[in-house]
Amino acid sequence: DDYAAAFAHLASAHPGPYLAAGYSFGAATALAVGAGDARFTRLVLVGPPAGLMRREVLEAFAGDALVVVGDDDSYAPLARVRPILEPFPRFQLEVISGADHFFSTGGLDRIAPLVRAFVAG
Repeated sequence: DDYAAAFAHLASAHPGPYLAAGYSFGAATALAVGAGDARFTRLVLVGPPAGLMRREVLEAFAGDALVVVGDDDSYAPLARVRPILEPFPRFQLEVISGADHFFSTGGLDRIAPLVRAFVAG
């Protein structure tokens, strides 16, 4: 509800299109809000918990998405995330080697360039 309310405020002042983004639970929230509103054309999901990426929500999103996870992420383990995203080629998966869910073991500095390239391209 908070994400949707913030978006409603933004949409009242700016015409869009929009990119929804979030980290961890916020990534799952961005996915849910973005999939429910066609004005969102892109998503950036950093460390989305695998258990919160439901197939029907992924199917509902028509735009492109960047998903960034660490290869040592216990909330978004590659063994679960890859099969979830595999049927959705519009969801670009980027894996940061040596990074955990909090990117405290490295890789935090690699997120911004990935996001910039995704937004530019």
